[in-house]
Amino acid sequence: MTEFENRLNQTSSERKELPQPGYIFVEIGPYASLSVPMAGSKKFEEGSFYIAVEKDHKIAKRTERDFKLEALQNFHVIPGDAGKMPFLGNHTVDEVFLGNVVGDPGVHNHIKIFEEIKRILKPGGKLVIKETTTPDTVNLHTIEYILKNEGFTIIKASRPTDGSWESDVNPYDILSAKNKSNLISDDYRKESYILFATLGLTAN
Repeated sequence: MTEFENRLNQTSSERKELPQPGYIFVEIGPYASLSVPMAGSKKFEEGSFYIAVEKDHKIAKRTERDFKLEALQNFHVIPGDAGKMPFLGNHTVDEVFLGNVVGDPGVHNHIKIFEEIKRILKPGGKLVIKETTTPDTVNLHTIEYILKNEGFTIIKASRPTDGSWESDVNPYDILSAKNKSNLISDDYRKESYILFATLGLTAN
């Protein structure tokens, strides 16, 4: 277990003696150069933490290597299963991002993953789901239904045909934001979507 994982595993009383991290962003299933820090425009302010959770150890090592090459600070890669993240405490995370994860044919238990996300997110925390590779595998309607049953509130969802697509997607994936015409013209990917949900709040 790394020093960072030990830090995350400490009890609340133990953490009181240590400086508290700022914004905590968790990406589930990153893929090296396609991860948010590498592919998106999102800025991580000083004091914030980016945590990548990847069950494939080879991909986790490749992602960690890319972060080191870019000399990124407070960017951590933890090999692990998104359905069980004991290294993250209850209600400690500000934002969780899943990019092309829920449509992955290798992901079977979506309910377990969303239950774990619900455990780690702070009240009012944000969940973002982007699907541009296999959006028809688990479509937007299905994901909305699952999330509502799990107690999430859908804030917004957009597709490549919507005017807000570029601004919605750009922080997480600049290429998909700019190449929306390619998504629309591709029968397999024309149902691409990005969804924003929250926990413990009612959408306006």
